[in-house]
Amino acid sequence: MHRTPERPRRPLAQLAALQPRSRDRKLVPVKFIDRGPGRPEPVATGPHAASTYLPIDATCPTTCVFFAGGCYARAGAARSLVNALDLAAAGVSAREVIDAEVALIDGAFRGGRVPQDGGRDGRRGRDLRLHVGDARDARALASAARRWASRGGGVAWTYTHRWRSIPRSAWGAIGVLASVEEPGDVALAKARGYDVALVVPEFTRSSSYLDGGVTIIPCPAQTRNATCVQCRLCLDVRHASDAVIGFAAHGPAAASAKRRLRVLNQVPERPMAARARSEAA
Repeated sequence: MHRTPERPRRPLAQLAALQPRSRDRKLVPVKFIDRGPGRPEPVATGPHAASTYLPIDATCPTTCVFFAGGCYARAGAARSLVNALDLAAAGVSAREVIDAEVALIDGAFRGGRVPQDGGRDGRRGRDLRLHVGDARDARALASAARRWASRGGGVAWTYTHRWRSIPRSAWGAIGVLASVEEPGDVALAKARGYDVALVVPEFTRSSSYLDGGVTIIPCPAQTRNATCVQCRLCLDVRHASDAVIGFAAHGPAAASAKRRLRVLNQVPERPMAARARSEAA
């Protein structure tokens, strides 16, 4: 009897990536070392955190307003890594990708104790920023996060566009925020038990403010140069029923992201931003 040949399994390392000591300046404090003209290299100075990365095409929902343009991961510092993961994961299921991420987490530091140089003070287990990308199987990641903690690791945290389909309870102890682009969805996500990260074209002020009945707390990494491991608003704190963490569109894809947000929410461009664009033209 003729059998269809099985598709060769790709090495797990090609389907996801883990940085045991992140050099993302939004996550952790870094300094830049000059490696030659136009080649500044970020070096983490501590407190430290680990981070994972996933292919966008295999994991992110196509309903994301930024899927076809405005995605920070596809245009920011991680774009080369994310693009390589997208190529490697072509034709691979989302579950295989998550399995690869879980294997990398479990194998970090040779499966031994997580270094105690993280947290706000640099004396606790390293926190873990789960995947730039998204997940369809939160329970597998929740189990991995429990094992990370049992090895002395700190908080695992992430963001998801799949808050409508994945119950908050499936994430377990992972600090997860619903990624929202429409203020009208905030109450829906809160009703499902999620804290919320709301993407806005820009902030109206650097401190908390009320907009459309929602209290927006601007991300301190964007307003005060605080890092995630030091700020911890997305890691440790349950927010008030009407409060969300605000993220202003930023990075190389910011212009595209802002246009998509304004179309989505039918918000006119602010006069100051419009004037700046006119002067730059």
